[in-house]
Amino acid sequence: MFLRHCSFLILSLAALPLLAVEVEPAKLATADAAPVDPGSLEVALSGGVTTASRVFGDDSDRGGRLREVGLGLGLTYGVAENLDAAVGLGVTRVDDTASVPDHGQGLTDLELGAKWAFAAWEAGEDRNVALALLPAVILPLGRNHDDEESLPTASRAFAAGLAVAASGQVEAWSLNADVGQTRFIGSEEDRGGTTGTTAADAAVGYRISETLQPEVNLSWARDQVDEGEAPWAMTVTVGSQVFVGDYRLGLGVQQIVAASDGSARATTVGVDVVTVFP
Repeated sequence: MFLRHCSFLILSLAALPLLAVEVEPAKLATADAAPVDPGSLEVALSGGVTTASRVFGDDSDRGGRLREVGLGLGLTYGVAENLDAAVGLGVTRVDDTASVPDHGQGLTDLELGAKWAFAAWEAGEDRNVALALLPAVILPLGRNHDDEESLPTASRAFAAGLAVAASGQVEAWSLNADVGQTRFIGSEEDRGGTTGTTAADAAVGYRISETLQPEVNLSWARDQVDEGEAPWAMTVTVGSQVFVGDYRLGLGVQQIVAASDGSARATTVGVDVVTVFP
C-alpha cells in the first residue's frame, strides 16, 4: 500500500507542467551536494516521532510497543567557497514496553561533519550536476551510561564516516543520491558487536510551485558485525519541502518497508525547520 502511494505520487508529478522556479537540492532522507554561502550560518531544527509494534519475520509480534520522540539542532557554517563545517546534537525520549528497562531519555551523540563540493557541471540554465564529499565524526555521549534502570539514548563507541553525494537538476526535477561507509571504533562491548555500516540513498523531488516541492526518498543500510548475520533495512520516505518566507520546512513520513528478521517495522513522522543567517 505504501509503495503504491509513492508510485501514484511520482506519476502525478510527471503529469504536471514544468515550472520556471528554482529547485531545492535538500532532501528529507538523502544528502545533497549544495554548500551554504561563505560566511552564512544555516540553522536547522528537527523533530520526529517513531513508533513500532511489529517486527519483520514469521513471528511479527515484537511483544510490545516502541515510541521514540526526538528533537535535534544542526548548525552549518560556510567556511569558504564550496566548503562547509557542521555540528549536530539532539535529545530523545524512548519508551519500549517490550524491553527491560522500558524507558530512557537524554542526549544523542554529538556529530561533527563537513561538506566539500568538489565538482559541478552545467548543461544549460536548468540542467546541472554537482558532487560533494561528506566526512563525519561521531562523538559518543553514552560512554558513562551505566544506569541499568533506563535505556541508553547515545552510543558508547566513536565513529568516523565518509560519504559522497550527488545532486542534479533537470528543469523542475531535483535529483539526489549518496553512498557512504561508517566505521565504529572501540571495544566489542562498546560497539555492541557492530563494526560499521554501509548506506545508500536516492531521492527525487518536483518543484510544483514557489512554496511546494514534494519528494520521494529510498534508503538502504546494512551493518557489519563481528559475528552472526548482519542486519539490514530498506526505507521509503515521502514528504515535501515547504517554503515560507525565509524558512524552509521539511515534512515527511518514513516507513521501513523491508528488513532482516527481527527488525522493527518502524514508522517515523518528522519535521525540519531551516533558515540561513544572514
